[in-house]
Amino acid sequence: MKKLYHYPAMFVLTMLATISLMVFEVSAFFSLIVFKPDIYSEAVTKYKVADAIYEDLDTYFGRLAAPTGIPKEVYMNSIDKESISNSLDDLLKSSFKFVTSEMAAIPEVNYDFTRLEKDITDYIEEYSEENNIEKNDEYYDLIKKTIDKAETQITDRLDVIMLYKLSNSAIARSLHKYPKMINTIKLVSAILMAVFLLAMFFVNRHHLRDMTYWIGSAMFVSAVIFLIPVVYIKKHGFVESFFMKSEHIYRAVTGILNSLLNRIITTQVIMLIIGVLLIVATLVIHMLYKKYLRYKARMANV
Repeated sequence: MKKLYHYPAMFVLTMLATISLMVFEVSAFFSLIVFKPDIYSEAVTKYKVADAIYEDLDTYFGRLAAPTGIPKEVYMNSIDKESISNSLDDLLKSSFKFVTSEMAAIPEVNYDFTRLEKDITDYIEEYSEENNIEKNDEYYDLIKKTIDKAETQITDRLDVIMLYKLSNSAIARSLHKYPKMINTIKLVSAILMAVFLLAMFFVNRHHLRDMTYWIGSAMFVSAVIFLIPVVYIKKHGFVESFFMKSEHIYRAVTGILNSLLNRIITTQVIMLIIGVLLIVATLVIHMLYKKYLRYKARMANV
C-alpha cells in the first residue's frame, strides 16, 4: 500500500476518535441495554428461573411441614410456574423503571395471593375444628403469621437480582441521576467523535481514499480492546464458576451476565469485521488508484 499522507496528525486524531468511540460504546451499552429490562426478562426466561423458584419453594414448604404441621400441598396447590414467571417479569420491569426514572411508580409485587391465603386459612380452621382449638387472638395471629411468612418467601424469591429491595431503600432515589449522567456522556462522546472525524477529513481532504484505513483502524482497535477481556472471561467460564446457595439466584445472575457478555461479543465482532473490511477496502482503493494513474500516464503519452 502506498505511504499514508499526514501520518502523525492522522494517527493522533484516529487515537482520539477511537477513545471517543469506546466511551460512546460503553455509555450506549449501559443506556440501551444494561438500563433496559428486556435483556433481563429474556435471560430469566431462557434459563428457566421461574422453574427454579418453583422447585425451591416446593423444597422449602416441604421442610416447613414437619415443624408447623401444615403439609406443603396447602402452600403449593395455589402456586404455579406461569404465575411465578409473569410476576417475576413484571417485578423486574417495574423495579428497573423505578430505579432508572424519577417519574416511575414505586414497584409492587404483582402476585395473586388470594387462593394461597384461603388454602392456609381453610386448613388451619379445619384443623382447629377437628381438635377443638379455641379461636382467640392467638389463633388469628397464627393464621396471619403463617400467611405473611408464605407470602414473604414467594416475594423474596421473585426479587432475583435484589432490585425490588433496592427500590424500597433510601439509595434508590440517588440512582436516578446515573442514567442521566450516562446519557450525557454518550452525547458528549458522540460529539467529540464527530469532531475528530471531521478533523481527520479536513487534514486528509486531498487524500480521501486513505480515510477508509483510518476509520477502519479506529473500529478495529476499539473492537479488539473490548473483545480480548470478554472472550477470555467467556472462554474460562468465570461466570459459571460463581457459587450461590440458591439455584434461582444462580440461574438469574449467570444467565443475565452471559446475555450481557454475548451482546458485547456480537457487537464487537460486527465492529471488528467492518473495521477489517474498511482496511482491506483501502488496499483495494490504492491498487485501483495506481492502475488508474498508470492508465492516465499511458493515455497522456499517446
